[in-house]
Amino acid sequence: SFNSGFINKNNGIIKDICFKNITLDISATDYTDDFRQLNVGTVAAINLGTIEDVHLENITINSKLNHKKDQSKSTKKKNTTGGIIGTNQGSISYCSIRNSTISASTDAKKNYCDTSTYVGGICGEHAEKGKASNLLTMYTTVSANSRGGFWGGFGKNDGSLTSYSGNIFGIANAYSEKIISYNNKNPISTATVAHDNPSIDKKIGDIIGNSAKSITYAFS
Repeated sequence: SFNSGFINKNNGIIKDICFKNITLDISATDYTDDFRQLNVGTVAAINLGTIEDVHLENITINSKLNHKKDQSKSTKKKNTTGGIIGTNQGSISYCSIRNSTISASTDAKKNYCDTSTYVGGICGEHAEKGKASNLLTMYTTVSANSRGGFWGGFGKNDGSLTSYSGNIFGIANAYSEKIISYNNKNPISTATVAHDNPSIDKKIGDIIGNSAKSITYAFS
């Protein structure tokens, strides 16, 4: 995977710190046919440890994952971008982001590719082993975009385009509690670049774009 953040992969404790007036402009280009994931977060691209009492203000993130090579049908590309964490497999609590813009895109212009874009104000993907509580997003714009399709030929399996955008998490596969989203904006889009249409899955959430787990005490 391609990772970008203040910490590439956090295995320790990040605590009691503020990040202000930061811009991340990340572009990764992939020429292979296997799975590739871009993880982007201001504090950590991937969190395996603990992030607590960390607060962000005036953050701008624009991340792009581009794919250039012809695809096999099993190829998957995923851009996971969050204001604080790209992918969370650890613990995050008592954290906030405000007055920020978080945007991400995944672009696969060739055959068959499944492209996914998960964007969250706090975290792009809150994964199965993750723990999350007491999180706040305010006055922040979160946007996701996936582009792809089939340029032409004999096949009809055109892959899929998935965009999940949430003001706290883009996608959540773990339990979370006590999270608040206040006065945020959340545009989302997908676009085909070919004459055969792939399947499209777009989800927007004031709290989470797409969730497989429960939330308690969530307000928006």
